[in-house]
Formats: sequence, C-alpha cells, structure tokens
Amino acid sequence: MTSAPQRTTKTSSLTKQQSYLNKLLGPYPLIMNEDPKNYKELLLKFSEAVKPSDFLEEIWVRDIVDLEWEILRLRRLKASLMCASAHKGLENFLLPFFDYSSGAHSLAKKWAKRDPDAISEVCKWLITSGLTMDTVMAQTLSVIINDIERIDTMTMRTEMRRNAAVREIERHRFSLAERLRLESHNKVKQVEDAEFEVVKPARITARNVA
Repeated sequence: MTSAPQRTTKTSSLTKQQSYLNKLLGPYPLIMNEDPKNYKELLLKFSEAVKPSDFLEEIWVRDIVDLEWEILRLRRLKASLMCASAHKGLENFLLPFFDYSSGAHSLAKKWAKRDPDAISEVCKWLITSGLTMDTVMAQTLSVIINDIERIDTMTMRTEMRRNAAVREIERHRFSLAERLRLESHNKVKQVEDAEFEVVKPARITARNVA
C-alpha cells in the first residue's frame, strides 16, 4: 500500500511536470463557466494512469486530456441546447390544442419565461393528453435535429482524435521496447562472442612430433 508521503511526492512531481508543460503549451482550453480545478484533476488522473515516460508522452497526455475535455464539453452543450430550445418543442406539442398558431407560440413563450400560469396550463395539457415532458423534449429534438447531428459528428471526430493520440503512445512504447530489446540482444551477443571466441588448434607437424 502506497504511503501518504509517497503519494504526496508523486503528486508534487506530476504537478511540476504539468506546470512546465503549461508554460510550453499555453493555458488550459477552457471557456466560460468551466472550472480549472476540474481540468487539473482530469489531467492528474490521466497522468497517473498513463505514467508518461518521456517528454513526447507528456505532450500526448496533454493532447488526450484536451480532447477528452472537449468531448465532455460537447456532450454538456448538447444537453444545454436541448433545454434552451425546449420552448420550440413545446410550441409544436401545443399546436393541436389551439385554433391559431399564435396561441401556442404565446403560451410557449410565457412558459419559457417561467410564468406560473403558463407552467400550470402546460401541465394541464400534458396531463389531459396522458403525456409527459419527454414528449416535449422529443419534439424539441425533432426541431433542432440538424444541430444535434452536427454536435454528434464533432463529438465522434474528437473521440477519433483522442483514440489516435492514445495509439501514438502505444506505438511509441512498443517502438522503444523493440529498440531496447535489440540493443540488449546486440550487447549480449558481443559479450558472448568475446567470451567464447573459437581458438584454432595448433598445427601438428613432423618436426613438432620429433
């Protein structure tokens, strides 16, 4: 079991490495309302898991964390976009209950402003229809499906880039291991050749016998 001082030393070492990389690679890629502490924690977790062995791997770890952070951001923003666009889905849901589209639009707009009467009326229509807010969100997805698909495409491409960075570390380590194996093999062979050098026997001649 790792003792507390050892864990502290390891964390301190990783923090120093990250500080150096931050100066080299620039600030964390954060946008409004993103917490630097959460990014640092993610970077620390990845560094502890991968244990970068050299400078190249440290850069790849930073790339992986940046890409993972972007993936998490895209997923979060997709959910936020669904919530922000819910009034559009609500308007589509309400259309059959009004003779004019302006009525559904007006109620959806008031609901978006969190007007208590509008909220109660929307709940009434949902209960009357035997439906839930899932229906509204389904309508919302239908309205902004193109935006959602674009976000999903961006997420998928970012995941591919992250996976490629992980593979780069794997290839780098395999290549390094192969080089070390070959160097070790060559050194062992040199030692063996030196120790077991074949000595040719002396020629026996008639003069030697006499």
